[in-house]
Amino acid sequence: MLARTKAMFNLIEQYRNPFDKRESFFPPSLNYLLLSVFISFSLTLTACQESTSTQVSETELNAPPIPESIPAEFVILIDNSRSIRPTEQQLIRETTMLFADMIGLKDRISVLTFGTAAKQVTTTLINTDNDRVKFKDTIKRQLKFNENYSDIRAGIKLLAEQQSILFPTPKAIKVAIVLSDGKLEPKNKKIEQAFQDIQQNIAELDPNIKMYAVVLGDTASNHTIPGLKMTGKQLMAEKVASSSELFFQAKQLDQILDTAITILKKTKGISAFGDNKETTYRIDDTVETMTLIVRKLHVDGTNLATSTEIQLNAPTELENSDLGSAEQYDRESIYRSNDYQYFDLFVISNPRPGNWSVSLSNGKEPSVLNAINSPIDLRSNFKTAYYLNEIAALQAWIADAKSKQISQMSYQIQAHILNAQISGQERNNNTDIYIPLQFDTKTGQYFLIMPSDLTEPLNLNAQAANISIELIAQKFINNDSNSLDPWFIRRSRPLPIIITEPIIQWFTSDSPQLRYPIIDHSIHFGGTLNTNHTDYQQFDVPPKLTLIIEQFDQESNQYQSISNETILPDINEGELVYNFNRNFSEYGNYRYYYQLTGTTKGGEKTIQSRWFNLQINFPWIYAGALIFLILILANIISSLTAKIRGQIQIETDAIPAEFESVRLRPKRAFDSRQIKEVNLGTAHFRINAQRRFFVIKRLRIEMLSGQATIDHLKLQKGKAIQLKTRGNHEMDITHENGHNIHLTMTLHL
Repeated sequence: MLARTKAMFNLIEQYRNPFDKRESFFPPSLNYLLLSVFISFSLTLTACQESTSTQVSETELNAPPIPESIPAEFVILIDNSRSIRPTEQQLIRETTMLFADMIGLKDRISVLTFGTAAKQVTTTLINTDNDRVKFKDTIKRQLKFNENYSDIRAGIKLLAEQQSILFPTPKAIKVAIVLSDGKLEPKNKKIEQAFQDIQQNIAELDPNIKMYAVVLGDTASNHTIPGLKMTGKQLMAEKVASSSELFFQAKQLDQILDTAITILKKTKGISAFGDNKETTYRIDDTVETMTLIVRKLHVDGTNLATSTEIQLNAPTELENSDLGSAEQYDRESIYRSNDYQYFDLFVISNPRPGNWSVSLSNGKEPSVLNAINSPIDLRSNFKTAYYLNEIAALQAWIADAKSKQISQMSYQIQAHILNAQISGQERNNNTDIYIPLQFDTKTGQYFLIMPSDLTEPLNLNAQAANISIELIAQKFINNDSNSLDPWFIRRSRPLPIIITEPIIQWFTSDSPQLRYPIIDHSIHFGGTLNTNHTDYQQFDVPPKLTLIIEQFDQESNQYQSISNETILPDINEGELVYNFNRNFSEYGNYRYYYQLTGTTKGGEKTIQSRWFNLQINFPWIYAGALIFLILILANIISSLTAKIRGQIQIETDAIPAEFESVRLRPKRAFDSRQIKEVNLGTAHFRINAQRRFFVIKRLRIEMLSGQATIDHLKLQKGKAIQLKTRGNHEMDITHENGHNIHLTMTLHL
């Protein structure tokens, strides 16, 4: 703007009087007045042109799902062939029994075994603790490993045939867990037929059933199945498991316990307030149950501890009076079971807030698995991959399963960047970068704008990267406090985020743009899709591109949608190009964004651009300059066409007296030499017509030689004076002979 101001001063300077370099084109006061008016006018219009549009939210958040307690139905399919050793058999029994102790009320658990054939051992709906006891007793008595064959096909076939009985609740979470070494040993030796049956039976299952596949051991599972070009491990991973995330391998049978806890946490959403290597747990006042599984024995027979050596250490006092009271001691209960051979089980209901820990009196480090259940849970919704030029929201919220809504307490949620590997560089581990999530008052969620909220702190500069983050939630003691609850913390699992090169380049327009009156202003929108991008192959057909344009409404102070158009691409030299041409007939502030939408095998895929701001302005600066030039031109024409008319009466006091009356026909100038009857002596003057904008009219009288007095003002040789055209002007000249010459000028323009 400063540069434009200087240019305006230069413009004024260029249009000084072209006929007389000795004086300003305007009178001094008028000069400065016009200059001030023009600069103020121009700067005001420039400010209008350079005004920024109202700031808007980059992305809209979808309302999170209502938190609710949904019952789960588990079916555990166990390979009960003789190939499993007795010590391993007992661990599998106890892990199965542990499920009954870990699942909630209204959950259902069933057990199927398969060997030569398959059979149902039990199905139990957990309504009371007695149901847990009955289930465990049944497993102790009836789960036997005495089959000569291992036919996975038989177990999956029974699951498919009995699925309506095993999964009777329509809205329940449905989980099937297959425990096997991956052998496919049909008694009739028809392996290829058995393999085809497996695929057919899995296809007949309800698609809502999540199939977990847990491979036992690392020997038999790596043997190639006769007649098939795959190992038992591959069969379990690629055909039995619903997805790669639902496949596990317990290379050592001790790991089956860890796998069971992981599956329970995935299914039930049980919060882990520490990883399974920790022995100290931070408990807050929302925790309903804390379950600890403390190992006593390894499968190889190594003793870790006896039940008497395992110590559970509770907080000795309520360390923060704002967070708990003595009533929590009364509600707190501890259930301990040492019925298991491989571990002891602790279930603490309504634990007091504070640090709980497990220790061994024998001095060894305890091995503990944990599952801590609270209705207040940190949940998130995100994509695993983001393009550098897209915008999306990573959403997080604190769900309250008890009230079935988002928690109304105040929280602080941060994203901790665990590590980042920029393309072509070494991985950066254990960063100290914590990014606060923004709070959305409309939905009660916290969010990051992806991927920019991650790429900017890492200074990626439009580089692809693999990033791992964790979300950490802390609670304020109350909604009016800035103090954090020292015991409340929720951590997400590590979230892998891929930042990748754009698959589409959006067309953007420079802003502001100018629209000239009467003419609609046309702008080109669209994008170019990179068909060589690896992600392009995901689309079943070329995706569609939607352009959404909104205009800012001054009355409502909000943006209103004015255009929503979807097109298919054109093929241009092997590229897919999207072209929109949009005419704008109104001035104002606009914003627009793109959505690329297509179908893939995994469902619909949408990529959204960020909002782009666009201003359509009246060309004020050019209009102002044009008006100024028109005024200058009008002034020049006014000056060039100005002519003097009227008369001049000359008389002297000489003896004899002289008198002359000169009538002036319209002319641009009058020279005193045109006076013939009266001798002016050496005095010589000239009168020029001056007119500005056809309104401001002046007579310019310049004394070329001699001197005179005009309206009582002395005018020396070489000087000039400007007079108004209204009325008469009196001029006196003293002749060198001593007499006076008096001129009465009645002149008009």
